[in-house]
Amino acid sequence: MQTLHRSLAAQLLCISLWSPAPSFADIAITQSGAPINLDESLTHCNSSNACIEASGLSISHNNPALWTINDDSDWTMYQAHTSSALGSSIDDHFIPTQGRNAPKIEAPDFEGVAAACRAGEDCRNTPLIYLVDEQRNAIIPVDYREKKYHDDKKVAQMRGAVQRLPTTDKFCGTCRGESLTDCLNNAGNSGLEGITFSPAHNSFFVLKEKKPGLLIKISADLNIIEQVWGLDLGDSCGNNIDIDYSGLSHDPSRCKTTADCEMWLVSDEAETVYLLDISDSKINNKTTLNHSSVNASQSLGHKCSEGIAYDHNTDQLYIVVDGGKGADNCGTPGNHSYLYTYHVSH
Repeated sequence: MQTLHRSLAAQLLCISLWSPAPSFADIAITQSGAPINLDESLTHCNSSNACIEASGLSISHNNPALWTINDDSDWTMYQAHTSSALGSSIDDHFIPTQGRNAPKIEAPDFEGVAAACRAGEDCRNTPLIYLVDEQRNAIIPVDYREKKYHDDKKVAQMRGAVQRLPTTDKFCGTCRGESLTDCLNNAGNSGLEGITFSPAHNSFFVLKEKKPGLLIKISADLNIIEQVWGLDLGDSCGNNIDIDYSGLSHDPSRCKTTADCEMWLVSDEAETVYLLDISDSKINNKTTLNHSSVNASQSLGHKCSEGIAYDHNTDQLYIVVDGGKGADNCGTPGNHSYLYTYHVSH
């Protein structure tokens, strides 16, 4: 059993297990069984053929299923059921085609996926899944019933993106004191990586991977940059601790209102999962979120985590590993993508 300890005062390194604070209850996270080889669910795959380079993960809001997408340019989206009776296996996959009035999108680089039910929508029938394309730094809505993608929304072109970022050290390189537009358009910078939707805020939250890591809050209609924070949980500007930000997940059980809201975040390079406090009192009037904004963290012991999703109905935490980066890099058998399942107790 691995245990996540809540501690607002702890200021330890990212990959350390935090000591408990007496005033906070412990959170226990227990791995449930062996990781699932996602390729084995597909009939055209075999032990030497890696079919899925899973990138991003999201829990469906209208059935017990997970969504992920291939980070290659073939657009393949996968749905995996999470109930034990179905064995957490992939039972559907498709390649969306160009929708009406949508421009043709070629050679995308997908790094995130989010199922979202926005204010006013019927959550039982909402068919939209939102993809993050690192190549364009854009968000692309996909209708999984019609299996078509809509026009992409480039973050650098959204209203508010021209506002200058702070001049603090955590906004390093071309991003310090520059606009978010310039920061994302600079070819030397990393791009967008993860995405989730918070019904409490009626907003999307998007990650920029690193150097600097950014948390970007975007309006539900994908038109307005509402706020941007630097992420400083390790190496933002060339320090000795390697860290990126590869996945983000809303947790309805821990985010019922904006005044009391926590969100799951995972890092590939730090091999760590974090419980990030984005309550109003923690983030208002701040430009950077650091260790004081982390309520818990836990080392995972494996690299290549590319997506995270939390099912509040079952207290299950899912993390997907992109084996396409190679077994030597990820520490997993073969060049396969794996789904790790953990049970979280409060």
